[in-house]
Amino acid sequence: MANNFIGSNNINLLEPSGQFGSRIQGGKDSASARYINTRLNTLTRLIYSPHDDELLKYLNDDGASIEPEWYLPILPMVLVNGADGIGTGWSTSIPNFNPRDIVANLKNLMDGKELVPMSPWYRGFQGEIEKVNDDKYKVSGIIERDNAKDNVIHITELPIKVWTQNYENDLKKLMSEDNKTNTYIKGYFDESTLWRPNFEVILDDELVDATHEDLEKRFKTTSYLNTSNMVCFDKDGRLKKYGSPEEMLEEFYHVRLEYYFKRKEHLLKKIELECKKLRNKNRFIKMKINRSLQFEGLKRVDIINLLESEGFDKIRGKDETSANENDNDNSSGYDYLMRTIAWNFSEEEAQKLDQLHNEKSKELSILRDKRPTELWIEDLDKFLEEWNVAETEFKKIVSGGVSKEGDGKRTVKSKTKANIKSKSVKR
Repeated sequence: MANNFIGSNNINLLEPSGQFGSRIQGGKDSASARYINTRLNTLTRLIYSPHDDELLKYLNDDGASIEPEWYLPILPMVLVNGADGIGTGWSTSIPNFNPRDIVANLKNLMDGKELVPMSPWYRGFQGEIEKVNDDKYKVSGIIERDNAKDNVIHITELPIKVWTQNYENDLKKLMSEDNKTNTYIKGYFDESTLWRPNFEVILDDELVDATHEDLEKRFKTTSYLNTSNMVCFDKDGRLKKYGSPEEMLEEFYHVRLEYYFKRKEHLLKKIELECKKLRNKNRFIKMKINRSLQFEGLKRVDIINLLESEGFDKIRGKDETSANENDNDNSSGYDYLMRTIAWNFSEEEAQKLDQLHNEKSKELSILRDKRPTELWIEDLDKFLEEWNVAETEFKKIVSGGVSKEGDGKRTVKSKTKANIKSKSVKR
């Protein structure tokens, strides 16, 4: 979940502190666990809103509350970051999709509009992804001829999931003296970084006049993505094969919208309780300032009876829910009043509580008038705002990527060198 190199996650939920792997070997070049650390990405808590935490069903492990049965993102992360894997009797292959396209289609569903077909998208990928048919896409890297030399080509992008080191190994085979049938390059220069491949290849004379399509085929700069095996667990926990990303999105929409109704109901109860608590506490402090409420020296049960006679509400418990009137514990329900520190019995504190109560009442009024879809749109807009910032930072990191050799040198490899040895030449 911390991988952020091109071809992995569109949104890494965890922040990679250390070497978590790169595009060179597709993550296999990560450091040992003792050398790396992680933390939540700033986007994570925008995707998994804290407002939903209390709506989740938390599991129990030997009496201890642990993680929930499932989390509740504001957009389907299985479409954002994709999924590939094999289970017992089933497998799945889901490509990545653009979060902006997903957000736009969620808003289309809210407005009752038709869904716009979505194509696979990988953050930072500079090649092309073209639709071949309903469930097949052609992924093309970038292979171009040199402007000055007819026998030189530049490969500056590889297909998705084709890693730089593996591709360089294939180039070595194309110029190996042991390979008698498919040797059609004289050598190559490797200027790849941790983020982007960059090979300058010197062609044999037979390929000088080759077409672009022929070069793509010979140097394997194209591949294919399929959406014909998108299998996931549905809302009832049953395996289901989806025919399109739009079908997955629509099912997610209905489940997520239901929880926005639940969120609104929960927040209304929570803010109503906060308003009640502030109103009671404010009146309690004012009555003490005015000396219209005196209980010093009384027994505990008499204090409880006095507060009840004055109409103060009982509020107690971990969730601060209203107490049962027939509760046998006479001390329960008024701790939020009786634990007020002496310094709070002041005019300033009373004014502060008045202000807080007015703010909460206004917040409550605004929330009552909002539709659940408006809450969702607010979450999506906040996410997009932070996503734009993250995208800008990501582009800066990628453009400033260091050489995969780590020393800023240009690696030259030529077929004419004995035993295909390499040397380094300063830029």
